[in-house]
Amino acid sequence: TLAGLSEKCHAYAKALHYKEAEFVTSPASCVEALISINTQLQQKEAAQGILAYAQKHLNVELREPWYERLQRWEDALEAYELRQLEDPGSLEWTKSRMRCLHELGEWPRLSDIARSVWEKGTAAEAVRQELAPLGAAAEFHLRDWDRMGVFVNAIEGSRNISYEGFLYSAILAVHRENYRRAHRLICKAREFLDPELTALVGESYSRAYRTLVKVQQLTELEETIKYKSTDREQTRQAIREMWSSRLSACLPRVDVWQAALQIRSIVIPPHEDLDTWLRFSALCRHASRLDLAMKALDQLRHDPATANDPRLVVAYLKNQHAAGCKRQAQQMMRVFLRTSATGGSVAPALLSRCHLKMGLWTKEMLNQVLGWFQSAIELNGDYKTWNAWALANFQVVESIEAALQAAQSPSSSSASSARGVHAVHAVKGFVKSIMLAKQIALQDLLRFTTLWFKYSGDEDVEPVLKEGLQSMPLSTWLQVMPQILARLRSPNEHLRQAVQQLLGRVAKAYPQAVVFSLTVATKSTVDTLASSTKALLQVMRQEETVAALVRESELVSEELIRISILWHERWCETLEEASRLYYTEGNPKAMIKVLQPLYEQMANGGPQTMREFAFQQAFSKELQEAWACLKRYQRTESKGEIEQAWQLYYKVFQKIKKQAHGLSHLDMQSVSPRLLNARRLELAVPGTYNVEQAITTIVSFSPSIEVMISKQRPRILKVLGSDGRTYQFLLKGHEDLKQDERVMQLFGLINSLMEERREATMAPCDLTIARFAVVPLSSESGLIGWVPGCDTLHQLIKMYRK
Repeated sequence: TLAGLSEKCHAYAKALHYKEAEFVTSPASCVEALISINTQLQQKEAAQGILAYAQKHLNVELREPWYERLQRWEDALEAYELRQLEDPGSLEWTKSRMRCLHELGEWPRLSDIARSVWEKGTAAEAVRQELAPLGAAAEFHLRDWDRMGVFVNAIEGSRNISYEGFLYSAILAVHRENYRRAHRLICKAREFLDPELTALVGESYSRAYRTLVKVQQLTELEETIKYKSTDREQTRQAIREMWSSRLSACLPRVDVWQAALQIRSIVIPPHEDLDTWLRFSALCRHASRLDLAMKALDQLRHDPATANDPRLVVAYLKNQHAAGCKRQAQQMMRVFLRTSATGGSVAPALLSRCHLKMGLWTKEMLNQVLGWFQSAIELNGDYKTWNAWALANFQVVESIEAALQAAQSPSSSSASSARGVHAVHAVKGFVKSIMLAKQIALQDLLRFTTLWFKYSGDEDVEPVLKEGLQSMPLSTWLQVMPQILARLRSPNEHLRQAVQQLLGRVAKAYPQAVVFSLTVATKSTVDTLASSTKALLQVMRQEETVAALVRESELVSEELIRISILWHERWCETLEEASRLYYTEGNPKAMIKVLQPLYEQMANGGPQTMREFAFQQAFSKELQEAWACLKRYQRTESKGEIEQAWQLYYKVFQKIKKQAHGLSHLDMQSVSPRLLNARRLELAVPGTYNVEQAITTIVSFSPSIEVMISKQRPRILKVLGSDGRTYQFLLKGHEDLKQDERVMQLFGLINSLMEERREATMAPCDLTIARFAVVPLSSESGLIGWVPGCDTLHQLIKMYRK
């Protein structure tokens, strides 16, 4: 009952909650309602998942209205027509067919059915009034105003007029130039929408969007009246421009654009707004509404004013190819291009897109594909053409390498020459596409770096690589800084030199973006990486404006590493590992090797914080005695010395384990006074730097640090930024976060690919992956940006157990 009332009030989120609760006890009876509610909430995947689950697990018979709920109008129409054949006189199946035809834009068929119902006279008055808005819609699109008047009269005779009833009555009034009546009907339509809009806006903008589109229809109908009432061309042009900009801001959905164009077509016929209708047909094609796209194009093709327009011809061929007539579309496109080459009246940009399409359609013959792409670049080298050209050459390079590797033979001179030629073309193509892209194309950049890392030093490719590295914007490289830094350990000297030169240029232009990464890399155990980054930091220190930034980066990095793993924890973990090596594996040499770095740290660096001094005072004597035993063992190889050492280690271990596991919070004054005293730094808050935004610098660090109760006992660190916000991080020890950093890069690439697919297919769903900052500090510690409003697995398990 509550679910039904909520749905009736358009409170679909509440309705879903109640229905899901009912689903637990009575799943089969809730399937149709859940499909309907999820569709209303624009959760199409959830609705389809419910249907799939019901068919697989509940043995539920598929019902025709479910297709309608899922907006699978073609399937629903087919199912209803089969039912109509079984029961020709059923008005229920007739109404269902009419609804499907309305959504599919099959106006002639819808008009015929509506007229047949009217002419038979067997339908009750209530049924006629229910079908009247559908009939009025069909006659409006067919511009049969007299017949539309018949249906509008039936609508106005109804006691419960729907929004569609008010809309089509107002449209007819506008056509008859009865503007006072039209304004009155528009106001009534707004009053009808008010309760629905109030309920949905309270939930979210996206859920209210469909109702807002209806409100926009009413507004544009008023503007249509203004358009028809004035004779000033300036006013009309202003209205047309306003409509165009408004449509560009609308969601790229077929139903939204169809609703807008439906009203505008009253005063602006399609042939006067060709660009908009071609965009609408493309929108239908990307949304797999090919029949609707073809109807829009056929309407323009039958109009003498637009029938021979080259843009219309190309749009028609694209639709034919998408509909499965691929060979025919390719042949017709070739004829069009030959004709255009002799006529010369087609814009180069359009011809370029045609050559690009031919290259994408002709995937079987490589030489032809490259030829089409080359022609597209010569005509109009935009991002898409250069990217397609680069990708095709990149794939050729990969195929040649795969063939040579499969043959397990040294590369022949012809194969090497061909690979070099295509590698040069691929590098040039990716450089141009990266420079022409509206936003940084991570996928193109990664492909370019693949070629760079592989062919650096190659006599054919190296000159093109150098030219590309010089011409590409330096900000481009900030997205792939981990990959660039990693190549400083490459055995290829040409590559190392090129990477170091690039990093030097980036560090000079964007010091905030790289100073932290370079500081972390200086702690690497790989000599080439550590020495190269130290040299880069030394160059940065010589710049007066950057010297302070380098010092602050080193301070913050060193102190955060200190906080991430305290001496108590490090000794506890190392003693456990040493015990395993000795007692389980029987390897005393490995045991001593594991313990030695900790003794060196205590001897060389010494304690620097209150906690470290306290640790040394409490355990230094016993640890030194144990180390002396191990030194004697190395000379005498007496097992007794090791056993004596472990008696001492065990006592220390018991005490520090209790201390380490009892940590719930840390006082910054006792673990890192240098960080506590750091104020108003020039260094940006880790993970926040963005070239296009103002830099948020570190103002101070929180004086108290919370320790989470989990196996690795990470810390919750809070940093006050210069923008007044408090940034929260998870400071993790005992873990290398470089892989996590790469995973965030991967998620960024996936998000960009999903966004491209979303734009290409006009899919309304947002499937982007939430990302967070990951900042490695060393090989065993790092920072992770805190995601607000989330629970840890530990908290969820704890709540469940309660």
